[in-house]
Amino acid sequence: MPVNKLLSISFCFLFVSAFCQEKEYYKAYHKNGKMKEEGWIQNKQKIGYWKFYYSTGVLKKSGAFNKDEETGYWYSYYENKNPEKEGFFEKGKQTKYWKYYYKNKNLLKEGAYSKGISTGYWKFFHSNGAIEKEGFFEDGKKTNYWSYHYENKQLKEGGEYSEDRKEKYWKSYHKNGVLQKKGLYVKGETSGYWTFYYENGNLQKEGRFKNNKETKYWYFYRANQSKEKEGHFLNGKQDKWWLYYDDMGHVNHKCQLKENQKNGYCLMYEKKEIVKASKYRKGKKIKEWTDLKSFKKENSLFDLR
Repeated sequence: MPVNKLLSISFCFLFVSAFCQEKEYYKAYHKNGKMKEEGWIQNKQKIGYWKFYYSTGVLKKSGAFNKDEETGYWYSYYENKNPEKEGFFEKGKQTKYWKYYYKNKNLLKEGAYSKGISTGYWKFFHSNGAIEKEGFFEDGKKTNYWSYHYENKQLKEGGEYSEDRKEKYWKSYHKNGVLQKKGLYVKGETSGYWTFYYENGNLQKEGRFKNNKETKYWYFYRANQSKEKEGHFLNGKQDKWWLYYDDMGHVNHKCQLKENQKNGYCLMYEKKEIVKASKYRKGKKIKEWTDLKSFKKENSLFDLR
């Protein structure tokens, strides 16, 4: 046999041997001796089909690798052997359509990924199978119209998103389908005029927001529609004069407040007449008058405006 041909055969044999040595079937075990993972390794990287297990021996997930990156269709399971999630990988990142499940096998959510980021239309479900929420993603952020639902399938709230923040006009509902609140969002924060309602449909409160905080003048009502209180807010905290009403709709007392604390005068009324007065500083009572006459001696009614 010619020498050059012999060398060629020898070289090929050596090359194949080296190649075969690089690819090996790998197995690893939990401390209790149960299989932890198994699959092929080549050049110190996972390739081909792999399986991973819980310490109980139950299959946890399975799928293929290409140079240490997940690829193709993968399955994951709960320890009770029910499916947890399934879908495609490309270069180690989730892609295309995916499905997720509750431990009871009911669907948890479904939708698509692009390079590991949520995209397009998604649905999320309650454990009883009813839709919890649904809407669109763009680059992993909520966008366009989204709706949210109670487990009884009743609409909970709905409105627009822009870059994962609530925008424009939103409505929310009680479980019985009655309107709960409505108003505007600006960059994810409540803004402008809002109204809130009891489960019986009666108005609960109304007022304005700025940067997610109550501002200006607000009105509060009882479930029977009678007025409960009214007053000013400043940066989300009660401020200035607040009026409080009895069940008959008459003012029974009013107080000056600052940052949610009594700070100034509090006046008690009976039959629309002042019967008692107190003065507060940062929530602590510093003076009290039991009749209007004694109050007038030490104070100016100008201060009560």
